Parts: sequence; structure tokens; C-alpha cells
Amino acid sequence: MDNDIVSHSDLLEGSMSYCPSIIFLLKAEGGLPVEYVSENVSRIGYSADDFLSKKLTFEKIVCPEDLERFSSELRTYSEKGISNHSQEYRILTADGDIRWMDGRTVAKRNAHGDITHYQVVILDITHRKRIEKRLSDSEQRYHSMVEKINDGMVVVQDGIIVFVNSQFAGILGYTVEEAIGMSYLDMLSPSCLELVRSRHNKRLENDATCPTRYELTLLTKQGAEVSAEINASYIEHEGKPAIIGILRDISLRKRNEDRIKRSLEIQQTLTFVSSTLLTSPDLDKAINISLSHIGNLCDACRAYVFLFGENDGCMSNTHEWCADGVGPQKDNLQEIPVDTFPWWMQKLSNGEMIHITSVRDMPPEASAEKELLEMQDISSLLVIPLFIDKRTCGFIGLDNVKSTGSWSQDDMAILGTVSHLLSSSIENERKKVQIDKNTRKLSETNMELQRSVKVKDAFLANMSHELRTPLNSIIGYSDMLLSGIAGEINEKQCRYLNHISSSGKHLLEIINDILDISKVESGKMELLYETIHVSYIIESVINIVSPMADRKQIDLIFNNKIDGMLIEADPVRFKQIISNLLINAIKFTDERGEVSIDVKKERDLLNVSIGDSGIGIAPEDKDKLFQPFQQLDSSYARKYEGTGLGLALVKDLVELHGGNIWVESEPCKGSIFSFTIPLCRK
Repeated sequence: MDNDIVSHSDLLEGSMSYCPSIIFLLKAEGGLPVEYVSENVSRIGYSADDFLSKKLTFEKIVCPEDLERFSSELRTYSEKGISNHSQEYRILTADGDIRWMDGRTVAKRNAHGDITHYQVVILDITHRKRIEKRLSDSEQRYHSMVEKINDGMVVVQDGIIVFVNSQFAGILGYTVEEAIGMSYLDMLSPSCLELVRSRHNKRLENDATCPTRYELTLLTKQGAEVSAEINASYIEHEGKPAIIGILRDISLRKRNEDRIKRSLEIQQTLTFVSSTLLTSPDLDKAINISLSHIGNLCDACRAYVFLFGENDGCMSNTHEWCADGVGPQKDNLQEIPVDTFPWWMQKLSNGEMIHITSVRDMPPEASAEKELLEMQDISSLLVIPLFIDKRTCGFIGLDNVKSTGSWSQDDMAILGTVSHLLSSSIENERKKVQIDKNTRKLSETNMELQRSVKVKDAFLANMSHELRTPLNSIIGYSDMLLSGIAGEINEKQCRYLNHISSSGKHLLEIINDILDISKVESGKMELLYETIHVSYIIESVINIVSPMADRKQIDLIFNNKIDGMLIEADPVRFKQIISNLLINAIKFTDERGEVSIDVKKERDLLNVSIGDSGIGIAPEDKDKLFQPFQQLDSSYARKYEGTGLGLALVKDLVELHGGNIWVESEPCKGSIFSFTIPLCRK
């Protein structure tokens, strides 16, 4: 070893001054192997042999989380030629504990100036570190508490700010460092300077009559005003009187209060205007009153309405309100040709709002409009079109003759709302005139209709007698001849008589359907409610239509989920509903098809669905289904007999029972007609 290296005996001799420190002599190579360690290394649970036997190196006992920092600092100091330096790092004891050490390192160099060894003396500072951590945690908790509160905090002593938290500084746009040392008076608005100074001095005198909480206005670093609320108290700071203030920025609250106040004012004005325009018997007076309220609310100089003539291509200023000191213009603005102002009219026709912040800056294409506005000394204006039946009928506007500038969003919303109300009022007024004109004509028409109803009722009564009586005779006699009572008939005669009987019965059904629909439409159809057995009536209808289904080899399927259920309904009309729907399903189902009847209960309703595998219905034809005398296609009329009355009558009868009917269908995939009626009469 070089002569520059301290001998072991010298180290031992020097270690006495470091006790209870532990001394290491480390070789300056990877891992920092130990060439000497004092016997008191037992303080951290190791023996000297653990290191001298090369079982452990110094780096192996440095806490892994600190090793990189320890090695980096050691290299940095060595590269800078610093031979003596201190570090704090953690050491792993033999039993796995972690201890903080204050390490003093001296670099040993050879004759060439190269580092060959490090003399390291470590002193256990774990107890000190724990105390420091407790103090740091305590300070951090206090600092965190002060900084995390939402409010600002300030301490003023001798008129000077001696402490602020970041919230207080942030409210006024300062840094904490900038705020400390300033006079508190420099942060006050002139409007509240004397009030705050007076209360500050009284608070220093512990005057119990001085309010602790009050509102004030502060100045930001940029000179803007901030509304705030302060809670001020007397304290002792470093043995001297001081005032501590907890300050809250209430600018947002103040703005919200102003907005609420403004919103309430707008709401009250619009409610009044709405009531005035829509209920006043004198529309002209109502419009003038409304313009005065809107003009004052929007701080306008004038508010006005222009209406377009219906056929003459002109517009006139029909209503006007002027603020005090502003001259009226209404008389000068009558019968103005609208084609004189193409830019203006194009915007109104497109439903656009015209917002002119400065008349003198209007575009070249609006030169005619600019000239007219300048003649009236208008500086800025806001105009919104009026519409009746989607057609521009005029406009409502506000203007300012005193200054230029933008109109606010509130102004735009207010004028937009009034434009709708005014349009409705003008439209209603015009409709009233038209209604008055039509009333006499309607009265005459109603009298004529009443006469027509009487004629219709007389005709239907006559048809009931004049048509049904001979038809019943034709059907009766043809059936009697078919039975052979009048003698034998041949096959040809039998065929003819069958045609006569079936055609008569079909015609009688049509007449009955027409009479039933007529009764429903005239309100003369009355339901005779009884308690009926649903399954029994449906089965009786199935028995009646079965021959018709059998001729086409159609399967009739009855899915009964309410066996034994009783409901309140007109038995004849209920049977008629089921019969018409079943006959309709069979008629439009091809041979070897299927017709199903599904019956179930849904809460307090009876649900009946009749489905078929027939021709189906196109979506565009569904609206025609329940209209009288409607068939979906003329080709159907030729292929399937019928007048189009059956489904119309079914719909009327279902609705008379307080129910609903609908259809689900696709072409070539069949149809399902469903209806519901209440279980009990309502």
C-alpha cells in the first residue's frame, strides 16, 4: 500500500475522536470493498470480519433507495477534486433495520493524484431524523391547513402586511413575496378606504362595537376591483398587536346576484308584456305599452315596430316609443318602398337578426340603409323580423342615438321573445277579423248542415224500410224454394236460387253496415252492456265461419288463455267485432293457410289478436284500413268481394267500448289485427 494510505494503527488512534462513530477504510473500486472497519461496527449488528472476509462491501449495506444518490454524489465530489465531504444516507443493519447516518468521507490519493481509498466515518442520526420529521410534519400540517382553506388569510401589523397565504395573494394577482411588506391600504378600493381604515383602528383598540364581518372592495395588482367579505379579529403577533383577516372572494356571488336580479327583472317584464299583448282588447295600445317596457329594460333610446303592407310592397312605422329627450321618427317613416333597402330586406327574409354596433361602419352594400339611419341620428341598433305563417310581416327594433356598441345577449333574447309574442298577437288580431267574417257564414252553413242531417236521417230510415223489407222477402222466398217446399227444382234452378240468396244476404249485410256506421257517426249507436262469457262468444263465431274456412282448407286455431273469463260489453257488437275480423282474415288467406285467435288479459284490459297467413299489407296502405269504403287495391276489389266497411265498423265498435285497435303486417307475410277493450264498463 502507498505511503499516503493511513496505517491501521493511525486509524485506530484517530477513531477515538469520532466515537461513537464507526470508521471504514474503503478501497476505491467497484462495490467499495472494506479494508478496515472499527470494532464498534457491532452497533449496527455486524462484525469486522463480515467486511474483512469480503462477505460484505460498503455498498451492500447502503439502503438500495439511497445507493444511486450516494454513488452519484461520491463520483461528483471526486471528479471536482473535493477530498472531504458529508452525506446523509440510510444504512441497513444486520437485522434488517434501516438507520440514518451522517457520513463524513475523505478521499485518499496516491502520488499521481489518483484516489485509491476512501476513509468514511458514519454517525447514527436516526433519532435526530425522527425529531426533524415530526417537526416537518407538524409544520407541513399547519402550512397545508393554511394553504388548503378556500379563503385568503392576511395578518396586518402596524399597517403593513406581515403574512398572507397563497389564496389571498392569488385573489389579488400578487405572489406571496410581493404581498408581504405592502401597506394594506394599497390593496383597497377608494370607495371603501375610509370605512376599512376606521374599522381596522377600532379593531386594534378591541372595540366590541366594531363589526368583525363585513363586505369591502379590493384592488388587484392590475387595478381591477374585487368584491370580498372579510372576517377580522385582533391577535398578538410576535408580542405586538395585529389584525388577522379571513377573506373570501365574493365576486362570483355578486355577479350571480346581479344576474338573478336582472333575470327577475327580465322575467317580470316579459310576463307583463306577454299578458298585455295576448289579453288586451286594444292591440295598438298593448304594443305601445310593451315597447316602453322593453325600451327601458334594454336601455334603448327608441323601440319600434314596422309592418309590411300585404300587397303594396311598402313598410310603415306603426308603433314607436322614445326615451326622454329623444325625438320621434314615426311620422317620417310611412309607406316606405321595401325594394329601396335590398340588404336589409334580404336579411329579414332569411330570418336573420340585424345587429349593427356602429352605423358608420355598415358595409357598402347597405349604403341606402346607412343613409336612412344616419338621417335619424342612429348610432347602433338591433332588429328582429316578425313572422306570420312563416312569412315575414315586419320587424321589431331597438336603437341608440347616444353611443355605439354591441347589444347584449340579454337584449337579443328579450327582443327575440317579444318578436314571437308580437307575431302571435298580430296573427291573432288578423284571425279575429277573419273569424268575425266567417262567423255569419258558418252560422248559415250550420243551419244548412242541420237540414242535411235531417234529410240524411230520413233517407236512412227510408232505406232501412224500403230496401231491407224487399230484400228479406227475396232472401226468404229463395231459401224457401231451395228447401223444396214449393216443389222440386233442377240443378240449374238450384244454382240460380243460391246466387239470389247469397247476393241478397251480402247486400243486406252492406245495408246493415252502412246503417251501423251512420249511427256511430251521428252518435246514435248505443251499446247494451251485459256480463258476457268471452270464450263462449268467440267459439260461437268460430262455429259460424268454420264452413267458410273449410271450403279453403284453412286451419282455425283458438289460443285461449282466459278460459271462463267474464267481461262487461255489448254481446251483439262484441260478436260483430270478432266475426268481421275472422271473416276478413279467412277472406284474405290463401287455401291451406292458417288463421289464429289469441285471447289474453293485460292488467284491466282484454287483448284479442286475430292473425292470418294471408297476403299482408304494405306500410303505405295501413292508413286506409279503417276508413269506410276503402280497399287497398283495385285488383283486390276484383279478387276479394267487399265494400271496405267491415274494418271501419270494427274500429268504431272497439272505440265505442273504450278500446283501441291496430294492425301488424308485411306484404306476403300475413297480418295480425289486435284490439283491447276494458274488462269493466267505464
